[in-house]
Amino acid sequence: GWCGDGEDSEATSRGGGVSVRDGRLQVSGANLSGNVCRYGGGGVHAVDSDIDGYGSTFDRNEAGTGGAVRMIRSDMVLDAASFTDNTARNNGGALAVVRNSTATVQGTFSANVAGTMGGALYADNAGTSVVLDGSTVEYNDARWGGGAYVTRGASLDVRGSTFTANSGDGVYMASSDASFSTMKPSHMGASDAMGAEADLRTLDGSIMDLSASDSLVCDASGCSSF
Repeated sequence: GWCGDGEDSEATSRGGGVSVRDGRLQVSGANLSGNVCRYGGGGVHAVDSDIDGYGSTFDRNEAGTGGAVRMIRSDMVLDAASFTDNTARNNGGALAVVRNSTATVQGTFSANVAGTMGGALYADNAGTSVVLDGSTVEYNDARWGGGAYVTRGASLDVRGSTFTANSGDGVYMASSDASFSTMKPSHMGASDAMGAEADLRTLDGSIMDLSASDSLVCDASGCSSF
């Protein structure tokens, strides 16, 4: 699908594959691949809507923000999802979760790219929350936060997930909170190849809770348990 080069409106320039407003979208067994959108949501753009599904694939989608999915004031629950090779020119190579949205995802984020923030995931604004439960986040790339970029009061809860070889800091937090439970990263960032990079970077009063048992954070010098 393609959304055009017209004005920056929901109808003409958002949601290359699917655009939904004030509705519900079910994506079980769906394959949203190769969609392009100039502004938001290469595969899906959701406003004031609910998204749920099992076993869906988001592959090779492109957009300005949210290469695969961009959410505004929306809620999403996905199980066994695959986000691969999606691209955002700006933020959120796979997912952009903003403006009081919530997302709970179990799945794989691999080789997604953002030009600026959040190779796999970008979460922005107070009231926005993301849960990654039993997920794999690997080989994603961004200038800041190859795995995830969480900012301006958004929250991130990572449960039993693996962050591996994401560039530009594995997780980058600015004025936000995050917690990590039973986490199993081999390398959260790319510090094994880029010694100056940090695996977990916090800024502007962010709070990161690493107190849960069986949590590991790894950098170029090795792994530490918390």
